[in-house]
Amino acid sequence: MTTRRLAALTGLLGVALGAFGAHGISATIEAVEGGADWWRTATLYHLVHAVAILASGAGGRPARAGAAAWCFAAGVVLFSGTLYAMAVGAPRSLNPRRIRMAPSIQGPQMRSAPLVASDSVTPCAGSTAVWLM
Repeated sequence: MTTRRLAALTGLLGVALGAFGAHGISATIEAVEGGADWWRTATLYHLVHAVAILASGAGGRPARAGAAAWCFAAGVVLFSGTLYAMAVGAPRSLNPRRIRMAPSIQGPQMRSAPLVASDSVTPCAGSTAVWLM
């Protein structure tokens, strides 16, 4: 699948889910505390990622562009999907605010960091997550 088609599909699903949340299941979303805000945020980031997928295909390296596009698509599924699920009543353990980066032993430029569930969010002092491809 080309990055244009992936961007188009992602954008289509973002618009469809936004409309579905606003008109189809608005009562369900509004019944959940913070549900409307979560749905709105999920839709916004879903659509922003669709634009990012389209922009990633504009580069001159097709192999890297394809990898970047699929990473953005995975981000939509993981981030927006979690927010969509919480907006309709999924457990709060999916709340992104409860997930933080564990300190890395590699220093300030981490290549990867495990995610840790936490009741309180405390930033990792002195470390910045930088994802390198």
